[in-house]
Amino acid sequence: ATGSSSGKFALPANCEVALFVAPGPRELPLIESLCADVGMGTLVIILNARREQMDATTQTMLLEFTPVFHLAAAPQDAAPNCLVYHAYPNPTWLLARKPKVGQPKVIGSSDVRFDRDDVTDLFEKMDVGDVEVAVEGVLNNVASWFS
Repeated sequence: ATGSSSGKFALPANCEVALFVAPGPRELPLIESLCADVGMGTLVIILNARREQMDATTQTMLLEFTPVFHLAAAPQDAAPNCLVYHAYPNPTWLLARKPKVGQPKVIGSSDVRFDRDDVTDLFEKMDVGDVEVAVEGVLNNVASWFS
């Protein structure tokens, strides 16, 4: 990318792919403007956009992009020890709980990204088996010996 003498950021002519890494709320309006300038002739890839820091207008702009991979902690105050996962081309978003022992267990799925209310609702309704509760209780007990 280049900057003109006026300081305006621009992509080179005939740019086929533009990659933006970890843009925040200040950079996304610029990316939106660049997308409008270059049109459909340029593939724009945004990696690790800081969605939680964006206003509603910027969030709306991102709806035009196709999420291809996402793995992050769910809001921990709403769903402790839970992860949100999505991988293209599968359209399903998954919410999984990471137990103390073993693989994460899916507790919900959706065709759209989970919001805080969805995460809270799924976490409150999840079924944790007796064996899992017992194992986690033992592990918490042993861990308390060292604290």
